[in-house]
Amino acid sequence: MCLFVAGVVCSEPVTEGETRDTLVVLKQESETHSEFMKGLSTCYLPGQEAGARLRVAGIGELEPEDDLRGVHSIVAVGVEATQSVMAIKAGPPIISAMIPRVTIQHLSPVGRLGPRIHSVFVLDQPLSRHLSLVRSLLPDAKNLGVILGPNTGLYEAELNREASLRGFSIQSGLVTTRQDLPDVLPGILASSDALLLLYDPVLTAPSGIRFVLYSAYQKRVPVFGYSEGYVKAGALAAVYSMATELGCQVGESLGQSTGFAQGTTTDGGIKVNYPGFFRYKMNHSVARSLSRVTGKLPDGQPMTGEPGSESR
Repeated sequence: MCLFVAGVVCSEPVTEGETRDTLVVLKQESETHSEFMKGLSTCYLPGQEAGARLRVAGIGELEPEDDLRGVHSIVAVGVEATQSVMAIKAGPPIISAMIPRVTIQHLSPVGRLGPRIHSVFVLDQPLSRHLSLVRSLLPDAKNLGVILGPNTGLYEAELNREASLRGFSIQSGLVTTRQDLPDVLPGILASSDALLLLYDPVLTAPSGIRFVLYSAYQKRVPVFGYSEGYVKAGALAAVYSMATELGCQVGESLGQSTGFAQGTTTDGGIKVNYPGFFRYKMNHSVARSLSRVTGKLPDGQPMTGEPGSESR
């Protein structure tokens, strides 16, 4: 186990009497989780009293009887880590971080994370932020296409409500497997001014992503994604957060007395926090080719003084 005292520095394990530790459980071989940890330690430790520490345990290495001694809170990074700490019958409060919103309902048989999960920090940007990006770049767009999967289909009513507030009519189609895309996508593209992609496990296969981007480009329909990778692959634009920014948000919440009470309460009683730091990126080559963009990229809210809007 590593102990973070100032920045990303390993030290000796804490003694039994200390009680201000936060235990971070993550996949240690993951570069993304390492970046998350850098952001968390950067934004958490400077504002803490002397002796405040972050301890890190890898998934599968956690020994509850020893590792939870002196720990006042747990941060579980990712779905696998969240499932791991949920299996511990007793212990300190838990924050689940870097999980997709659509997976919350699958983490337990009844769709609830349990009383020890006090809040969740999701990877997803709020629907309102996605829709505002589309409106900023395409101020005249009226019909917005959306491919809904088995999970995102549950948010259809919310999507229609948020879209209506911004003057969009949603043209949606439901796919249960990526094999449904050739049948569903043409109808959506034929009636849409733009296509918005939302995260759903069914729609993440590289072959499916390539098919969607190619089909939309052929029909001259701009695509809005949810990651920087989509923009590099041919989407017009995206709003997303870096792993360090997601970690910083969690670090800041740990330093607040109300940290466990943040977020929007869902039907399951879970406190859901959307990314507080985010940025926009646009592919100018695609914009020039489509000749559809008449608005401008909005300002983001990055973690540092870096630009919140980027182009390539």
